Amino acid sequence: MKKSSCLIVLLLLYSSLSFSYTEKEVDELFDLGLNGINLKPDSTVAIGDKMLTISRDIGYTYGRLRARVIKGVGYLFSNQLDSSSTQLLTALKLAEESGFEGTFEHGLAKNFLGSVFTRLNSPEKARQCFTEALEIFKKIDNKSYICVANSNIGTIHSIQGNYPEALERFLTSQKIAEASDDVPIRRQAEAMSNIATLFNVTDKKEEALKYAFRTLAIDKERKLVRGIHSTYNLIANIYNRNNDYDSALFYYRLNMETAPPDNPRLTPIITRAIVNMCRIYIKQDRINESIRILKMVEKSKYRYQKEIICNRIAYAYLQLHDYDSVILYSQKAFHIAEKNNLLPSLKDASLHLRKAYFDQKAYDSAYHYQRLYYLYRDSIFSESSQRKFNNLRIELETLEKRREIDQLKQEQIIDQLNGRIMTGSLTGGILFVMIVFGFYRNRQITKQRSLQKKLELNQKQLTSHTLNMVHKNNGFMQMEEEVKNMRKKGEFNCQKLLNIINLNRSAEKDWANFNNYFSAVHPGFEEKLTARFPHLSMGERRLASLIKIKLTNPEIASILNIETKSARMSRYRLKKKLSLSEEVDVSDFLNKL
Repeated sequence: MKKSSCLIVLLLLYSSLSFSYTEKEVDELFDLGLNGINLKPDSTVAIGDKMLTISRDIGYTYGRLRARVIKGVGYLFSNQLDSSSTQLLTALKLAEESGFEGTFEHGLAKNFLGSVFTRLNSPEKARQCFTEALEIFKKIDNKSYICVANSNIGTIHSIQGNYPEALERFLTSQKIAEASDDVPIRRQAEAMSNIATLFNVTDKKEEALKYAFRTLAIDKERKLVRGIHSTYNLIANIYNRNNDYDSALFYYRLNMETAPPDNPRLTPIITRAIVNMCRIYIKQDRINESIRILKMVEKSKYRYQKEIICNRIAYAYLQLHDYDSVILYSQKAFHIAEKNNLLPSLKDASLHLRKAYFDQKAYDSAYHYQRLYYLYRDSIFSESSQRKFNNLRIELETLEKRREIDQLKQEQIIDQLNGRIMTGSLTGGILFVMIVFGFYRNRQITKQRSLQKKLELNQKQLTSHTLNMVHKNNGFMQMEEEVKNMRKKGEFNCQKLLNIINLNRSAEKDWANFNNYFSAVHPGFEEKLTARFPHLSMGERRLASLIKIKLTNPEIASILNIETKSARMSRYRLKKKLSLSEEVDVSDFLNKL
């Protein structure tokens, strides 16, 4: 791996010092970029950037297509899904506009876009991309990527619980890989690993182990380091699922002890092995053993995901009710995760801190971290939702571009038919144009209707979430009022109950979700409102959003935790700030904005 990384650096350095470039150099970078997929994602993106710069300078359109694919793949493997989908969709558009449909790069773009959709939990879109990619790879007879596409389709079937279909796809990949000398041996190992995983989730231990050990034999024979350690985890997971904890621990430990310390691609694999191993120790009430191993790893020089390790130490101490240690290691995890913007670890650290402070009756600190927990949890949700909305918007933009391309194609057809008209084929040409136009028009109408249904669904989600905010706040106010009355009567000491109510109320959490849904249904409203009326406060902008979705004053009052008459007064003040005359209704004005 070090040699490959040095090669990438040297080649990029050489390229930057060169004063003239050729298409051959771009193609060499493409081949290096595909190999770079198995190295550091940043290196792959850097190669794509260099390819794009050179291709633009020398007017190499095919090179631009290849560059977009390489950048998309690099972003995918660094989990930057928005950037990856943008690059891959750009590649698909370029392939359609430039006559490169059906090429290997066109198939790669569809295949990796399917991987993006898989990570975004959109299995149907993913399967469509993988299926289209498979057809392209079949036409160009690229057996290696036929195996890849088949395995990817099998993975989607497995996610959806269609295990017989998944097994058929994995077995097909395995047969193709075994029968062809042109297919890298790792494709066979990947197929068998998938089969083993499938047998494991369907509780067929013996079959799962058989395929897992066959995979391990190939990985060791070919010295596929990442494959070896992934398979160690797979074997351990099979034993773990079947409650054979001693065997599972053996392979988790083997994975940890034999991993080279300077391979960043192994970091998540080894971290998972350590976490799973310590989960078994906690199940066996060997909590101190779990803590000992985790601390040893936390202090080591290896590139483990330290924020995850610290969170696991905090969790173990939580089982022992050692709250000082919980706070110490949760704070460590929090600082590492905050520095690197790792939302899942921030969420876990906040939860541990909330529990520790709450059990110590430090309610202010507990409340603070409870709010942070909700914030990070819903930021993860909002990020996922925003990706879905971005994909929807990208689909709409892509649809418009394709319609433009279709119109250009229609114009080209018409120009061709004009020549035929001169030779006496007027009737046939007109009929052909009408058929083509009808086909494209029907296809666009169908897609637009589908997208319209998705937007209507977003509207329903916005309404549902808003009503949930109303009912939730109403319920909390009633609970709080009742408890206060009981406390006044001296019926019992309910301070702890009031603290629990406060801990579970998070206005910012609800507003984060509301803003996410609202922006999807009414894109640009917030920007327009702020641009025209920059003096509005955040509270007034929120009020404007609630008015725009036609909420009543009592509903607005419930969401904002104010009285109904205060909601009416706030609406009136907003109207004055918008400089509206008496006869203009604020709701009508905001609906037209």
